[in-house]
Amino acid sequence: MTARVDNERREEVARTKTSLALLFAMLGGPLAALCNLMIDYPTVDRACVDGSSLVLHVLSLVFLLVALAATDDAAEGVRSFLEGRAPRFTGR
Repeated sequence: MTARVDNERREEVARTKTSLALLFAMLGGPLAALCNLMIDYPTVDRACVDGSSLVLHVLSLVFLLVALAATDDAAEGVRSFLEGRAPRFTGR
Protein backbone atom coordinates (compact mmCIF):
# COMPACT_ATOMS: atom_id res chain seq x y z
CA MET A 1 0.00 0.00 0.00
CA THR A 2 2.82 2.41 0.77
CA ALA A 3 4.48 1.80 -2.61
CA ARG A 4 1.23 2.69 -4.38
CA VAL A 5 0.91 5.96 -2.45
CA ASP A 6 4.56 6.81 -3.14
CA ASN A 7 4.10 6.14 -6.87
CA GLU A 8 1.01 8.37 -7.01
CA ARG A 9 2.91 11.11 -5.21
CA ARG A 10 5.85 10.81 -7.62
CA GLU A 11 3.54 10.95 -10.63
CA GLU A 12 1.84 14.08 -9.29
CA VAL A 13 5.13 15.86 -8.61
CA ALA A 14 6.42 14.88 -12.06
CA ARG A 15 3.53 16.65 -13.81
CA THR A 16 4.50 19.82 -15.63
CA LYS A 17 2.08 22.06 -13.74
CA THR A 18 3.37 20.89 -10.36
CA SER A 19 6.99 21.12 -11.47
CA LEU A 20 6.53 24.69 -12.68
CA ALA A 21 4.78 25.63 -9.45
CA LEU A 22 7.66 24.20 -7.42
CA LEU A 23 10.16 26.05 -9.61
CA PHE A 24 8.22 29.28 -9.07
CA ALA A 25 8.17 28.59 -5.33
CA MET A 26 11.96 28.27 -5.25
CA LEU A 27 12.92 31.07 -7.64
CA GLY A 28 9.95 33.46 -7.59
CA GLY A 29 10.95 35.48 -4.54
CA PRO A 30 14.62 36.03 -5.44
CA LEU A 31 13.76 36.76 -9.08
CA ALA A 32 11.09 39.25 -8.00
CA ALA A 33 13.65 41.05 -5.84
CA LEU A 34 16.17 41.06 -8.69
CA CYS A 35 13.62 42.35 -11.20
CA ASN A 36 12.54 45.01 -8.72
CA LEU A 37 16.11 46.30 -8.51
CA MET A 38 16.66 46.08 -12.26
CA ILE A 39 13.49 48.03 -13.05
CA ASP A 40 13.60 50.50 -10.15
CA TYR A 41 17.18 51.60 -10.80
CA PRO A 42 16.47 53.29 -14.17
CA THR A 43 13.02 54.41 -12.98
CA VAL A 44 14.49 56.49 -10.15
CA ASP A 45 15.80 59.06 -12.63
CA ARG A 46 12.34 59.54 -14.13
CA ALA A 47 10.76 59.72 -10.67
CA CYS A 48 13.21 62.45 -9.62
CA VAL A 49 12.52 64.47 -12.75
CA ASP A 50 8.76 64.21 -12.20
CA GLY A 51 9.07 64.82 -8.46
CA SER A 52 6.87 61.83 -7.65
CA SER A 53 7.89 58.49 -6.22
CA LEU A 54 4.49 56.89 -6.78
CA VAL A 55 5.77 54.76 -9.68
CA LEU A 56 8.54 53.36 -7.49
CA HIS A 57 6.08 52.43 -4.76
CA VAL A 58 3.70 50.75 -7.21
CA LEU A 59 6.51 48.72 -8.77
CA SER A 60 7.74 47.65 -5.34
CA LEU A 61 4.22 46.59 -4.38
CA VAL A 62 3.82 44.51 -7.54
CA PHE A 63 7.08 42.66 -6.96
CA LEU A 64 6.24 42.19 -3.29
CA LEU A 65 2.99 40.49 -4.29
CA VAL A 66 4.91 38.19 -6.66
CA ALA A 67 7.32 37.29 -3.85
CA LEU A 68 4.42 36.61 -1.47
CA ALA A 69 2.78 34.34 -4.05
CA ALA A 70 6.05 32.40 -4.35
CA THR A 71 6.23 32.16 -0.56
CA ASP A 72 2.71 30.75 -0.46
CA ASP A 73 3.65 28.09 -3.03
CA ALA A 74 6.77 27.22 -1.06
CA ALA A 75 4.73 26.88 2.13
CA GLU A 76 2.32 24.52 0.34
CA GLY A 77 5.28 22.46 -0.86
CA VAL A 78 6.64 22.15 2.69
CA ARG A 79 3.20 21.32 4.14
CA SER A 80 2.63 18.62 1.53
CA PHE A 81 6.07 17.14 2.16
CA LEU A 82 5.49 16.98 5.91
CA GLU A 83 2.06 15.40 5.42
CA GLY A 84 3.39 12.89 2.87
CA ARG A 85 1.13 13.93 0.01
CA ALA A 86 1.54 15.55 -3.38
CA PRO A 87 1.38 19.37 -3.34
CA ARG A 88 -1.91 21.00 -4.33
CA PHE A 89 -1.23 24.28 -6.06
CA THR A 90 -4.48 26.14 -6.64
CA GLY A 91 -5.30 29.22 -8.65
CA ARG A 92 -3.15 28.39 -11.67
